[in-house]
Amino acid sequence: EYRADEGGAKLAGKSNMIAALQKLQLEFDANNLQSTDNGLNTMKISAKEGGIRALLSSHPKLEDRIKHLQTNNF
Repeated sequence: EYRADEGGAKLAGKSNMIAALQKLQLEFDANNLQSTDNGLNTMKISAKEGGIRALLSSHPKLEDRIKHLQTNNF
């Protein structure tokens, strides 16, 4: 996901990609999709728990993806 985010940032602009991920994060938090949307739960996009669930997740946490874009130059 980090590479995909970097590619999106190169195409759309780093600030636009960060804004898009932040908007997703706000939507997940506002609608509590983690517990109500089985499709997103399956993809583990918004998993907030750590431990084994984090290891099995197919996507890093949105906050980690945002931090990666904010702190890395590519």
